[in-house]
Amino acid sequence: MNEIWRDIKDYEGLYQVSNLGRVRSVDRYVKHSKGGVRIMKGKILKPIKCYEYYNVQLCKNGLIKSMRIHRLVAMTFPDLVDWTEEAKGKPFEELEINHKDEHKGNNCVDNLEWCTAKYNMNYGTRTKRAAESMKGIYNRASSKPIYQYTLDGQFVAEYPSTNEAERQTGICASNIRKCSKKDKNYSHCGGYVWSDIKL
Repeated sequence: MNEIWRDIKDYEGLYQVSNLGRVRSVDRYVKHSKGGVRIMKGKILKPIKCYEYYNVQLCKNGLIKSMRIHRLVAMTFPDLVDWTEEAKGKPFEELEINHKDEHKGNNCVDNLEWCTAKYNMNYGTRTKRAAESMKGIYNRASSKPIYQYTLDGQFVAEYPSTNEAERQTGICASNIRKCSKKDKNYSHCGGYVWSDIKL
């Protein structure tokens, strides 16, 4: 694919974005601190990873703004980016941009499509990946040792995890965790006090 550069809206003469997902500053004249002007050579901006996405920082009149690269590409090349049926005719502000290959670093026009939030949320393996991520968080939270005490503070037992405590006692693991975190509504549960540190 040949690289095509276009001016970024509101940053004309300062920055451009390409159909391959690259952003650059353009050659321009700037005032020198000692008087006169000098030419500032343009350059390719280095993307900054923010969560899964990639941003660039654009500066105008001394103000710096962080912009998502995929959104810059999609808004600058609306004629080259695909549109889902649900997205057609709707304003940019109501829409999201989907990465077809699910790789957030691939911001080429042929990998992007304008879509609704619902479409984006349910696309590809996103739901599965989110579930796996939550499962990992749940497992990490559940793998810490948990200690069981009577209401008057006598030690009863130690379990390798809240899940194992639930399996052996029949007391809900979620409630055990809340109790161990000193939730104000769960000072005890199942007739016992629970703690994630040995008292």
